[in-house]
Amino acid sequence: MRASFEEAATFAAENPERAAEIIVERTGLPAEAAERIPLPNSRADIEADQLQLWIDAMADQELLDSTLDPAGLVAP
Repeated sequence: MRASFEEAATFAAENPERAAEIIVERTGLPAEAAERIPLPNSRADIEADQLQLWIDAMADQELLDSTLDPAGLVAP
């Protein structure tokens, strides 16, 4: 899965025009709006501390049934 994310990030960085077209196709946004949206700086790697933000947000909204350890969620 990580390899797929890396491939997609590389594709978007090397083909920004096509990436914008895909955004229009997949989201239904008007092309004029999609052209004004900067492409994200996509990365496939993730660190445990980056997940903590989302774990905290889900906990605040009572979306979790148990406590999650972010270090256990990241594959080496």
